Amino acid sequence: MSSSVNHSIKLSLFTIFSRILGFIREYFQAFFFGTGAISYAWEIAFLFPGILRNLLVEGGIAQAFIPIYTSVISKGKDSQKEASRAGGAVLVFVFLMMFVVMVLAMLTIPYIFPMITRQSREESSFMIRLGWILLLFMPLASITAILSGIANSHRYFSIPALSPIVMNVGLIFGFLILDKTESPMLHAKTLAWFFVGTGMIQFFILYLYLVRLKISPRFTLPFSHPAVKSTIYIMLPAILSTAVFQINQLIDVIITSYHIPPDAGGLPALRFAQRLMQLPTGIIGVALSTAILPILSYTIQTGKHQESAHEIGNSISFSLFLTIPASIGFFFLGEDIINFLFRGGLWDQKSTHLTWEALRFYLLGIPLYSMNKILVAIFFAHKDARSPLFCMIVSTILNFVLNLIFIRSLGHGGIALSTAIASFVYLLQLIFFLQKKHLIFPFVHIIRFFYRAIPLWILFTVFLMALNYIMRGTEYKEFTSFLIQFLGTDNFSRWEGFPRIFVGVGGGFIIYMFIAWKMGIKELQFFLSFFKKRFSKKSSS
Repeated sequence: MSSSVNHSIKLSLFTIFSRILGFIREYFQAFFFGTGAISYAWEIAFLFPGILRNLLVEGGIAQAFIPIYTSVISKGKDSQKEASRAGGAVLVFVFLMMFVVMVLAMLTIPYIFPMITRQSREESSFMIRLGWILLLFMPLASITAILSGIANSHRYFSIPALSPIVMNVGLIFGFLILDKTESPMLHAKTLAWFFVGTGMIQFFILYLYLVRLKISPRFTLPFSHPAVKSTIYIMLPAILSTAVFQINQLIDVIITSYHIPPDAGGLPALRFAQRLMQLPTGIIGVALSTAILPILSYTIQTGKHQESAHEIGNSISFSLFLTIPASIGFFFLGEDIINFLFRGGLWDQKSTHLTWEALRFYLLGIPLYSMNKILVAIFFAHKDARSPLFCMIVSTILNFVLNLIFIRSLGHGGIALSTAIASFVYLLQLIFFLQKKHLIFPFVHIIRFFYRAIPLWILFTVFLMALNYIMRGTEYKEFTSFLIQFLGTDNFSRWEGFPRIFVGVGGGFIIYMFIAWKMGIKELQFFLSFFKKRFSKKSSS
């Protein structure tokens, strides 16, 4: 089985658990904040640290560091000491850089937030204070990203995958201890401090783990080490590429804020829809790109190009095997899922409807987002961050134009549709540059996969269509009423769609995998081989 797919399945299991915790966290957030003014303030305050984190940590630093570090550890047995020095030098440099960025951001947001929200400085003072607290997470996130990159380069993926789990557990604990009688503003401040605390816990867990593995970084002055210079060389275009992506998201927020009033709920609904969309892309696309980058970097450094082609082909087909049915399932069950996850407290039917208006368009891009993650990892493995930068600039300009066109007729749903179309154009550009630079893209492998998988997707769609038709009749409503009485809850609106979700997700997964098995879909064997290997290890031990 493909090594990257094998590791990605392991990462996906951690991600699934993290996403479940994330939805529990989102439920509490929806319960306490709804989609009103406090939720709006939280989203804006969280946006700036989130942009900087994606821009500098995940988008630039982490992806630039792994190929450099992998090239050091691939030189032989005695390379670990040099790798420790290289990792330590980059870590110190990154921490100092992020500390400066944090201070500059704290000085800047009192002017940026009022401009984004069209509010006075006094009106936006609450979200400014929230932003100051959340920015303290930035230096912690940067060094955690470097420590995760070190572990991933040595093919240790499990413990780094715990980082989002730690964050979600910390925030859920914060919600649980909140006093419901206190003001939502105080709730938001308390949760912001809990968020910073999870960053400290993540750092200590990862550092102690690397110490135990004897691959911990050796802290040295960074300014003369060649690994720092090499990382900066790759990191700068990577940061610019991610900066364009973050500007893209910021444009979405600004256009939404200018065309839709804050109390209308458009922006929070858009953000909740993004998080639901990120469930399959995080479980599949991010896991595959995280696993494939160090593996491709190693195979390229050692000249194993045939193995690289095998890894890329299997990763893309495995991604499509899972993301396309996820999009189909969300299309038929999305509104029920939103209602079941978030209904209650300040979250009402209007909030559900607003979120579904955005999610239905984001669904078009779920397979595209995951493929783009994998293709960008190919460029980084070849130490090329410039090509994705150019592609992202073109897609951002297109997204901006489409936003202005679609928001007039589709509201915040038009923002989601623009994002999906721009992602498709981004994918086409990445494939074009892979061909132009004579890098590997397995066209034949993908075409053969589509030939085998299209009948599978058609049958899966027919099943969900039939389910959707059958489970909306009178008998279904009577069964739902019985279920609600059995559970002892009066929240009919939340539980109304649960039987459809249960049968659609659970039964759909079983039927999809059964049909794939009967049709001999190779990608299913990746699942079976992974679990067979794990169970055989347990039985032998």
